[in-house]
Amino acid sequence: MKSVRQYLVKTLSAALIACSLVTVALTYVHATHEINELYDKNMQETAVTLQDQLEALHLYNDNAHAIRIDGPSLNTEIDSEEEMLITIWDKDAHPLYTSHPAIGLPLQSQAGAFTTLYMRAPWHVYQLRSPQGIIQVAQPYSARARFIRQMSFSLLYPMLGQIPIIWLVIWFIAGKSLAPLQTISSAIQKRSADSLEPLSGENIPLEIQPMIQELNALLLRLRTSLSAQQRFTADAAHELRTPLAAVKLQLGLLSRAPDGPAREQATAKLHAGIDRATHMAHQLLTLARLEPDYATRASRAVDLSLLARTVIAEHAGLASQKHIDLGLSRCEEALLNADPDALRIMMNNLVDNALHYTPEAGRIDIAVYTGESGLVLEVKDTGMGIPKSEQDSIFERFYRVAGTGVEGTGLGLSIVKHIIEQYKGHILVESEGAGLGTSFIVHLPRQ
Repeated sequence: MKSVRQYLVKTLSAALIACSLVTVALTYVHATHEINELYDKNMQETAVTLQDQLEALHLYNDNAHAIRIDGPSLNTEIDSEEEMLITIWDKDAHPLYTSHPAIGLPLQSQAGAFTTLYMRAPWHVYQLRSPQGIIQVAQPYSARARFIRQMSFSLLYPMLGQIPIIWLVIWFIAGKSLAPLQTISSAIQKRSADSLEPLSGENIPLEIQPMIQELNALLLRLRTSLSAQQRFTADAAHELRTPLAAVKLQLGLLSRAPDGPAREQATAKLHAGIDRATHMAHQLLTLARLEPDYATRASRAVDLSLLARTVIAEHAGLASQKHIDLGLSRCEEALLNADPDALRIMMNNLVDNALHYTPEAGRIDIAVYTGESGLVLEVKDTGMGIPKSEQDSIFERFYRVAGTGVEGTGLGLSIVKHIIEQYKGHILVESEGAGLGTSFIVHLPRQ
């Protein structure tokens, strides 16, 4: 597992070392240029000054024979950037003076500033010619380079020397900056499994606030999900008591029924009770598996019109038994990126609901088309209708409209609404009242 503190120290230290080396390299290049210009100018000024002094002191005679100049001379090699080799000749190129007799740099044929090779080493030279004589000032490149290196290293050593100090500062600051994360981690570790209260955001840096907000949002979703599951479990246990008690009662009646029609009637009632309990269990399992991300797990392009044809074919037998005209009144291609199983469950429940509440010789029309806001699925029946006072309640779990005489679980429309909400859609109910039929209109935005 990587440490953020170690990562910061390593990367920042590497960046600091790299920047220091780049700084020294740039300083070396810039200093080389500037120092060469400075010493070239100094050599030129030295030559001009010597020329003026020689002429002022009449050290050249009129007979064109130069007077030899005696003075202190250095016999050692030039090893300092401030030292220069000064050589003076008369107009006939007879030597008059040299500052370093041990260095035999000859008279150069070129005047002005230039670079030449002497003993396989580069030299900077400035030569000044006049009618009276020649003054040549020279300096080896090695002397300047030694000075430039010394200056660069004098800059590099402090930079490298401060790296351990900066390393310790970074280590301390990184640890202090990451302390709120440790505080949050400790607060989470101390919590029990059922503690879903939001974390406190006091004294937390701004950079960590988004993480705290997302954690609190996650805790809120978990709390909502757990509450819904607990409520669902309680409701399911309550609702399952009735069909199971009925099955137990019918089983007792069957065991006491004599042979003949009474036993057959008891057996039929037992089968009906088992069917109701099975349907209830199936609906509960369907609702339980529709988790928040279930509808988008296996998303792919689904044509609602083709799916509607499939659902109609599956329910054709039941519709025929009740002499109900079940078909498509409008069918347009309507592609949606969704889970086909989730959409099939939604459409099955809508058609099942219509078949249950539509009397014999009724009519159920299914329409699929594209509307202004997206895709539209409409299931319209000629059933008993739904009072306006109860239209908002029919999507609640286990809610059944009283007085219909139709047995059901009260879960079908709840499942429908749950699936529609997964795709950010909505469902509308249109019913004028008893005996006037009902239309369920589903709006799904294009994904």
